[in-house]
Amino acid sequence: MEKKDARASYEHEIQQNLKRNTVLSFADGAIFSFAMGMAPIGTTIVYYVGNFTDSKVIIGLLTTLYNLMFYTPQIFLAKKLQKLDYYKPLSLTLGILMRSVWLILGILTFLLGKSNPTLYLVLFYILLSFLGIVSGFNSDVWLVLTSRIVPANRFSDFLSWRSSLCGILEFTGAIISGAILSLSTFPDNYGILFIVMFAISMVSWFLYTKLLEPKNIIKKTAKLDNNTYFKDTIGILKKDKNFSIYLASNALTGGLGKMSLVFQIIYAKDKLAITTQEAVFVSTILLIMQTVGYILWGIVVKRKGIKIAGDISVLLFIPAILLTLWMPNVYILYLAVACMGLAQSYKNSNENKLLIDLSPSEEELPNYIGLRNTLLGPFFSFNSLIAGLILDATNFAFLTILSVVFMTIGILLFIFKLNVRENI
Repeated sequence: MEKKDARASYEHEIQQNLKRNTVLSFADGAIFSFAMGMAPIGTTIVYYVGNFTDSKVIIGLLTTLYNLMFYTPQIFLAKKLQKLDYYKPLSLTLGILMRSVWLILGILTFLLGKSNPTLYLVLFYILLSFLGIVSGFNSDVWLVLTSRIVPANRFSDFLSWRSSLCGILEFTGAIISGAILSLSTFPDNYGILFIVMFAISMVSWFLYTKLLEPKNIIKKTAKLDNNTYFKDTIGILKKDKNFSIYLASNALTGGLGKMSLVFQIIYAKDKLAITTQEAVFVSTILLIMQTVGYILWGIVVKRKGIKIAGDISVLLFIPAILLTLWMPNVYILYLAVACMGLAQSYKNSNENKLLIDLSPSEEELPNYIGLRNTLLGPFFSFNSLIAGLILDATNFAFLTILSVVFMTIGILLFIFKLNVRENI
């Protein structure tokens, strides 16, 4: 009876604060996305680094380090999350660290961007790696926290509409970045951009501090030593074959199958000699189509279910890959990016909901999140480095063929082998 009363009080508190928390979370996400949309790592930052080096391996190493640091350490956080009564304090600390990176990068750009570009590039990579670590940790904390302030039956709609709003502000940020970059010459213009990103993102952090979080009522498990904890966590792979299929499919559709897309902007730079403004427009198109996708997939998920929407979305990666190889002009590049944006938007807005549906219980969710991100991390991370090595040794056509093969296998696993129990 006491346990039922605690659960009822917990759910009442969630409902009582739902409107406030929804408005704050939407505003926080929108403002943060506006700031980060000014310099997406996969497009604008990659293009920026390409001005300091011609090595495809070094350029590919940027996203490798970022993704490796983002995903791999997350399994070590799951054990800590299970013990916490409140998640917001940890998330706020990680949020400050994330935002501070852009301030430091802005200062370093003015100090070293011209005078010592080699040292600057080394420090740039170190700071982006650190950003990956704290961002990865915070993504776990944010997801668990959000799953506790939004009722399960509204979670999918919450993520879809929040992602849509964030997408609109993100591509608005990309448009604004063009004006900011025109304020000065390279690389000082990027220094200005990074500092502006920091300042705007701090507004979102302030809003995040106002969220009202209920105390965690899940009974704490007995303290486990690290060996037992990791053994039990890895044991999920043996007892949950469906989750293993999900991981294999995601490793291919989200990692190895996207190797050629990692160098999409660099290939366009080499083949079409695109300008900085065209590179910014590529980011804008990507973000616009992701926003369209958030709305589109939200409708499909509501009417047909999260699995059907996923089946359709992964197929769009194939034309994105093939159009990039063909790309006789910048307009075909824009079309390829549009396909990629639509496909990626499903992963951005529904991947976490899909994982919640695959997790057998609320108690095990932190373990499933940590295990997914840690095991998939190397695939998401090293695909860009491997792609750079392949590209330096062969050519973009060969890299495209490999990407299509891996992507096709991942798509077949997702469509025909993965079973999803939807918690709606």
